[in-house]
Amino acid sequence: MQRRAAKVPMSEMTEQQYDALRENRRSTPAVSLSGLSRRALRRQQRSGKCLQTPVGYVVAEAADVLRRRQRAEAAWERVVPPAWARDTAVRGVESKHKDTVTICVTSSPLLCELRRRQAALEQSMARLAPGVRRLRFVVGART
Repeated sequence: MQRRAAKVPMSEMTEQQYDALRENRRSTPAVSLSGLSRRALRRQQRSGKCLQTPVGYVVAEAADVLRRRQRAEAAWERVVPPAWARDTAVRGVESKHKDTVTICVTSSPLLCELRRRQAALEQSMARLAPGVRRLRFVVGART
């Protein structure tokens, strides 16, 4: 069993101790986020499928969420009456399956009215924006 040397402050360390410390350090190679690991490359060659890198996955996911949000915004403008459109805004598409659209509402009375008509609005949104199943209303400033 090896004994660990007592920690010596850098200011009191000799050159020999410093060299020994540097040699004993484990050096781990930098992990590339833009490339696939060797294992993933072999798996890709065997299966013939195209695998995404971690960065590629994040970019593809962000593009998909942005497309869904744009579709939801266009559908919301067609579904809601113009008087309400000024006081509402699509905040985003959420949930695990990206089927819930969050609508930001500026006033409580309008929120109450939207919740009262939620079922009809959800049906209209589902027709115009495929994949949207639920609407979630929150009170807040329109951004």
